[in-house]
Amino acid sequence: MVLLMGSASMSRYSAKLLEHFHAPRNGGALKDAHAIGHGSLNGRPPRSQIYLQFYDDQVCRAAFTTFGCGVSIACCSVLTEMVIGKSVTVCQQITSADVKNALDGVPADKDYCAAIAVEALHDALKSRPPSPDVT
Repeated sequence: MVLLMGSASMSRYSAKLLEHFHAPRNGGALKDAHAIGHGSLNGRPPRSQIYLQFYDDQVCRAAFTTFGCGVSIACCSVLTEMVIGKSVTVCQQITSADVKNALDGVPADKDYCAAIAVEALHDALKSRPPSPDVT
């Protein structure tokens, strides 16, 4: 855990989560995405979008946009790293627990951030083109 400047108590956020918040990977819309998925709290913020490109049956590129807190940013960032190079089948099995573990934990009151990121991923996977040879 990390001690925040000016804080009398330990931070609730792991160093890995803070790293993904301060330097997110694969941020921004992917203009030539083959599939786009959306996640939210029943249409309310935070809202996240996952953009995917496929080659054969693998994710070759992934990006995200999110309207949410730092934990939402970190969850989407680490999720894009998790899926690049993975098969669609493997990506379909990713859970919010996997995202939280990849970040070395997420505060319990922010669990929904990981769930929204995974919801967006699964939505994108459902909307991928039917051809297995998308290039």
